[in-house]
Amino acid sequence: MGSTKYIILALILALTCSFAANAEDFNFKCSECHDSAKEVIPAKHIKKDKFEGCFACHQDGKQIKLSKRVHEVHLADMGTGVDTCLSCHVADKEGYISIDNKNNITIEASEAAPMFTTLYTEGTLANSHKNAGLSCSDCHTTYDYDEFDNMAPKCKSCHGDYPEMAEKTKNLDYETNPHKSHFPNLACTKCHSSHGKFTDFCSEKCHKWGFDWKQKLKK
Repeated sequence: MGSTKYIILALILALTCSFAANAEDFNFKCSECHDSAKEVIPAKHIKKDKFEGCFACHQDGKQIKLSKRVHEVHLADMGTGVDTCLSCHVADKEGYISIDNKNNITIEASEAAPMFTTLYTEGTLANSHKNAGLSCSDCHTTYDYDEFDNMAPKCKSCHGDYPEMAEKTKNLDYETNPHKSHFPNLACTKCHSSHGKFTDFCSEKCHKWGFDWKQKLKK
């Protein structure tokens, strides 16, 4: 009986710590605008009054789906920008916001906002990736500059290496194939930038082939 009592106490303590962690890790200001979670959750959702603890259920794919829905609704009403980010995300004293509670990843809001804005800007690679159903975590893991400078392996894991890409672009209306280069290990990001403008690296250095990238928009 004595051991059973301690087991029960241990379980209660574990559950208490778990709920406390969920509340502590919930880095959003939902309750500043909404009185209760039941105002915004779908009718068929389990009954819930508090916002804390959402990510106890919404993990991995479900978390991404929830994140997309929340961002689409709020950005449609409030627009994109740092002020919009900080109206929902809790920033620390250095201006960093959490973008991945599960892996404890934070990023400076002033840096995150311009990049996030490109997801909703037509004509950018980021917008193409979003329209294809991808999320930030499909390309990014650490969200730091070392990763940004070494994105080529991630690009090739989806799009294929240069021989595969050269086959896809062999019939483009250029003097030569943009992916059949004498730089076999050229980083994809020398030309392509998900969150910035396309750069014709070849024309900047030597040639004048006029390479360009344009987004294919669904009509």
